[in-house]
Amino acid sequence: MNAPVVAPPSVQVRPDVVHLAWTEAAFAGLRVTVYRRTPDRDWSPLGVVVAGSDGRLAYDDRQVALGTTYGYRLGVSALGCEDFSDATWVGVPGELRLELVGVRPNPSRAGMTAEFTLPGAGPAHLELIDLLGRRVVTRELNTLGRGTHLVDLAEAGHLAPGVYLLRLTRGKESVTTRAVIVR
Repeated sequence: MNAPVVAPPSVQVRPDVVHLAWTEAAFAGLRVTVYRRTPDRDWSPLGVVVAGSDGRLAYDDRQVALGTTYGYRLGVSALGCEDFSDATWVGVPGELRLELVGVRPNPSRAGMTAEFTLPGAGPAHLELIDLLGRRVVTRELNTLGRGTHLVDLAEAGHLAPGVYLLRLTRGKESVTTRAVIVR
């Protein structure tokens, strides 16, 4: 078996996770091993993923350290041999910063979950604001610490259809994104 020729993955990097997604039609339905290494450590398996019928497979590496560079590759086994794709190198940011990843699903038919990163503990809050400037939902985040978090914005019930702004504020810093509810 020859080393698989695989297009580089799409990569999304945050301080607490590296998301990798590959699409390779030849992998449809196959079990593929995801490997990782650092510049000073050898390859080690992270997990096994099964490619969809379209050859798509994804892996979230949540065991990452701030400021570290990682190499990722795929291992494909056949006839008792394992062949490897070329490595993709990814650098994880060295510091956490206030980040509003967004909401999911977006657009949504009912509720939604906000994903965001806080650089440390302390007063912070999320606001869902309609286009008339009214605060529809406010969530105090004071008990959440450093890291990436998910918060349900519709735990009290369904949100009305419309376009909203979601604002994350911590101290004098704030970030905003758009969210949509459709019926």
